[in-house]
Amino acid sequence: MSISNWVKKLLSIVFAASLAATALPAISQAAGYIAINVPAPLPNAVVGQYYSATLSFANTTGYQVNAAVSGLPNGLTVVEQNNFGGAGYVYITGVPSSVGFYTVNVYLSNFYGESASQSFALTVVQDARFDVVTTSLPSGSAGSYYSANIHVLYSGTYAPNAYFSGLPPGISAGAIGIIPIGGYFDLPLFGTPTVGGIYNVSLFLDGTATSVSRNFTLTVFPTVPAPPLPPPAPFEPFSFSQRSFDFYYTIGSSEPAFQSLTFNNITGSPISYVLSLDSHPSWLNSAYNEYSTLISYPGSPTGLGAAVKPAGLSPGTYRANIYMTGNFSNSPLVIPIRLNVSGVLGTITPPMPPVPPPTPPLPTAPANKTALIRLYNAQIDNHFYTTDRGEALSAAYAGYRLEGDMGYVYTQSVSGTEPLYRMYSARARNHFYTTKADEVIASQRAGFVLEGIIGYVPTFSSEVSDKQIYRLFNARSGDHVYTVDDYERQMLMLRGYVWEGSLGGRDVNWLLAAP
Repeated sequence: MSISNWVKKLLSIVFAASLAATALPAISQAAGYIAINVPAPLPNAVVGQYYSATLSFANTTGYQVNAAVSGLPNGLTVVEQNNFGGAGYVYITGVPSSVGFYTVNVYLSNFYGESASQSFALTVVQDARFDVVTTSLPSGSAGSYYSANIHVLYSGTYAPNAYFSGLPPGISAGAIGIIPIGGYFDLPLFGTPTVGGIYNVSLFLDGTATSVSRNFTLTVFPTVPAPPLPPPAPFEPFSFSQRSFDFYYTIGSSEPAFQSLTFNNITGSPISYVLSLDSHPSWLNSAYNEYSTLISYPGSPTGLGAAVKPAGLSPGTYRANIYMTGNFSNSPLVIPIRLNVSGVLGTITPPMPPVPPPTPPLPTAPANKTALIRLYNAQIDNHFYTTDRGEALSAAYAGYRLEGDMGYVYTQSVSGTEPLYRMYSARARNHFYTTKADEVIASQRAGFVLEGIIGYVPTFSSEVSDKQIYRLFNARSGDHVYTVDDYERQMLMLRGYVWEGSLGGRDVNWLLAAP
């Protein structure tokens, strides 16, 4: 080997050794981690509607992370966005095309094998469609239990939310519950309303992207107070052959004959009593022991007599009363004495003609109807209506003039009728009658008091004009007039009354056959 070749080989060995001594160190991965920060499950998606969800993750490795996503519904895709220094994101977007329950698997990894994985539940639903079938709600009464259902046809796989507003106090809405797919459900309303009125109830059904609203009117009739009980009839321990003395005298004729009556003790025990007169007119002679305590025994009739001296009296009616008092009642028993004088003073009047036979009684109303009586007080320009004969008599003594029966109203609710309410204002000294619950409430706010239901009238029908009960109002006097006479209605309007429309109706066929 030549010297030059040997030198060359030596230099190559030295150079190789030098390279070995100065070799670069091996590359190693940096310390760090990958973590997914999204809780499960993913938000629901709706068929045919755009969807997006963001999966965030932490990346502290300093190297790029690759994402592998499987199990996505048709129509959804993945877009990655990485950050080498901290956070990264995986975006799921698109429009799903089919309903189902899906498991989405997410796997994150870098070049050096560091990784993280998580599975997510994703539900794709069909949005709900609603059709509210119910169009109206039944009415209720304050203080009485109420229930009703709103029927809704439904299609979809997403349970909607239902919201109510405007419900009367005391009434609430129940939960929807489990909804069958492609079926129907009922929204229940129930409870006991506490305040009368007309309520506007709103329903709002909220789906994922579809909603529907409906408005209903719910009428709650106010509580009608129970009518007061009539006072107990005074106990009468006697049976009378007659309960009054009635004398008729014509000036110039002979005096009326002496009259007598008998009464029997019907209690089975002796009764002590006292007789007295409320006045002692000169034309009256009575046959009894006044102010003396007397005893009536069972089975022993007692007589009582009276005579009159009408000479010199002017034509007219003269009255006196005999009172029977005792421990049998707090109120005395009254036996009226009436003297009717006719003719002209200073002349001889022929005897009175014989009294005609009594008129047969008028037919009474059927069991389910009663007469509506009308009265009028000219001093205060006020009309008054009642179905109570006793109340009508009391009003007559107070200055009202009986104008007769308008017709008849039903005594109880039957099909095709509605209640007739009677209101009263002590300040205005005026009554008001209506079939409308909203007018009842409005008049109560104006100071009127609800006295109750006086009857039931047929509902108004504009197709039969002769069934109308006309209502008119005089703002000057505050008087309401109710009439079935169209001519009277026109005359009242000429006097300043305003026609307020028709109040219910009346049974014309029955009224034509009634007295």
